[in-house]
Amino acid sequence: EVDNLDPNAWQARWLRAGIGSWTRVCTKIRWLESAIDVRIMCEFDYVYEDTLKAKSHWTYTIGETGELALDITVNVNEDVPPLPRLGLHFTLDPKNIDKFNWLGLGPFENYPDRKAAARQGYYCASLNELHTPYIFPSDNGLRSACERLEIGTLRVSGDFSFSASHYSQSMLTLAKHTHELLKDDYVHVHIDHKHMGVGGDDSWSPSTHKAYLLEDKCYKYSVSLVASNAAEGK
Repeated sequence: EVDNLDPNAWQARWLRAGIGSWTRVCTKIRWLESAIDVRIMCEFDYVYEDTLKAKSHWTYTIGETGELALDITVNVNEDVPPLPRLGLHFTLDPKNIDKFNWLGLGPFENYPDRKAAARQGYYCASLNELHTPYIFPSDNGLRSACERLEIGTLRVSGDFSFSASHYSQSMLTLAKHTHELLKDDYVHVHIDHKHMGVGGDDSWSPSTHKAYLLEDKCYKYSVSLVASNAAEGK
């Protein structure tokens, strides 16, 4: 019923809350320098239709080796429904990407409530292999419980889930058939602190179990990024 959403469906609730369309505004920035690192502290407001929906505080710590450590706190307003995901999104030039290597659950896609068959290990896959071509385009390809991810010279460390795609979230939302998907000129990478479960116990209600809903209003997480040549001191 994609053209006639049940008002209780998660997607309908996210659309009403403007999730995916919030405007991020930097409200404060300051920095500290020491002999061993530089720290940049930023605060952001997330606004939709002139209403504040969330606030976040980011601390970027840049060490002597070039490693970037991120410490992030997110506070979500009480009127915001459970979120679909919470974390980082960035893009990369596909020319610099050969394979994705990760230490986490795999080798196939897995979600918080769909991972019983996945196994912890060190895996390698191409960008195309990370994509699951569902008949109806949707979010796909998550790999959960990751400790490390290597993309070309970039290494990500922490406790996270990740996905990578030729397609943006807006493209996956707008397309109703696989032939309508158009690849971007860059690769979209998501590093998720938390991701909602997919549910699927039935086809007529928001059936994700409560344990797999992102109902908290405050989240704190950390992740680090470094170029491999920087980590080696080159």
